[in-house]
Amino acid sequence: MKDNYSFLKDELALMEIRKHKWLESEKLGQEIGFATAACDWINKYGYTWKQFRLDAEDTTNLFLERRKYRRFNFHLPVQLKTDQNCLISYTIELSLIGLSCILPTYIPENTNVEMTINIDQETSGHRLSNFKFSSRVLRISQPKPQKSQFCYEIFLPFNEQARDYLRNTLGLFNN
Repeated sequence: MKDNYSFLKDELALMEIRKHKWLESEKLGQEIGFATAACDWINKYGYTWKQFRLDAEDTTNLFLERRKYRRFNFHLPVQLKTDQNCLISYTIELSLIGLSCILPTYIPENTNVEMTINIDQETSGHRLSNFKFSSRVLRISQPKPQKSQFCYEIFLPFNEQARDYLRNTLGLFNN
């Protein structure tokens, strides 16, 4: 992407060109063509935009990451069932995308898991005991020492039904 950069192959650049086309058309009171807008935008803003975009891609600063959904530090009890194991743990983070939790044993990525989360009244404001859904292990971290044993952090995404349930029934992510 750095060597032979083409603005017309980058979806984000195309979005910027379309915005520029709209703004310039509004200023002139008449429609300008896409090619005119593209040449104008590339000449005026392209180089600066490209440098910013390439620098943002190269950075390792995690705080620059933009997240679409808020994460909540709910520590809820969870039970994970796989074909071989039944594990008890707790959530570290919960978002509309999924949840992270700590496990004392390794579970390979893409392992199917039946999850049960114990949601109490204090957390959600609702009187519910368990929330069940199916998922798969999307990510698993390297082992980390924790109190004389190794622990793994895993991430399990929610399916669309689980997201709707959390959003609509519990109202956890409406704030």
